[in-house]
Amino acid sequence: MSSTISQATASPLVAACLAGDLLTMPPLLLEFKDSHPRSEQNETIFLLLAEATKNKHITLVGYLLNQTENTDYSKDLIFQAMCAGPDMVMLYLVKNPDIWKFEWLGSGNLLASALRQNQVELLTYLLEIVGADPGRSMESPRMAQIFFPLEWVAYSSTEDYARLLIKYGAMVKGTYALQMAAGSNRSKIGMVRLLMEAGADINSMPDFDDIFLGYGYNYIETALHCAAKTGTEEVVALLMEYGADSTKLDGRGYTAIELAEIHGRFELADLIRSYKTNASC
Repeated sequence: MSSTISQATASPLVAACLAGDLLTMPPLLLEFKDSHPRSEQNETIFLLLAEATKNKHITLVGYLLNQTENTDYSKDLIFQAMCAGPDMVMLYLVKNPDIWKFEWLGSGNLLASALRQNQVELLTYLLEIVGADPGRSMESPRMAQIFFPLEWVAYSSTEDYARLLIKYGAMVKGTYALQMAAGSNRSKIGMVRLLMEAGADINSMPDFDDIFLGYGYNYIETALHCAAKTGTEEVVALLMEYGADSTKLDGRGYTAIELAEIHGRFELADLIRSYKTNASC
């Protein structure tokens, strides 16, 4: 706590804060405000907010947020709110919706956090009320500075989350979402179908921009290339039925059949050949 703040006066406030004592806090804070300039009032309230947030005293945080007009919250404070849970985050969002834009290295923003932690209420609030960007353009925020939210969801989450992101404008075309779903070894056939019905180009090969990755990315592939390496028979069959081009070369010059054989997925290579044979009959 700042040396300009009287420890004798501040200590009861801190004690009430640590205890989550909403009954004692108002008269103590009123007394403090009456005897200290506004700059010290705001500083003290923010220090109390940090303690109350860290200790998950959500009712006390709500009270303290209403005691100052200053909404210039730090990234550290919002990170503490994230750790305290989605209800705590929403208290801060009501006061300053722009905090959704804060990004933490390796973690992304609040939307990314809500996705990773399956916080559907917070995710919906961010998209519907705050207007957070779910990946509407190539300049949109990325998760861990690499993946668009829909790309991450396509591989790691559920169709419900994908529908929600798409509903609020997440791009499907031009992203790697279909490849991420097709390359999963967990048979994400529902996700693959959803993305194709939402407009994903089955034979496109989006190229990651090195500026986002920080290193060269050489795997420029179609969804079929990805499925042939690490996907499932169900997904390969679905892609072929939707018109995947098995003759198309990836960024290194391989067809899907060649990739399947390189990775020991001979059953997938045979499956792709069977569709080629049937198509030529």
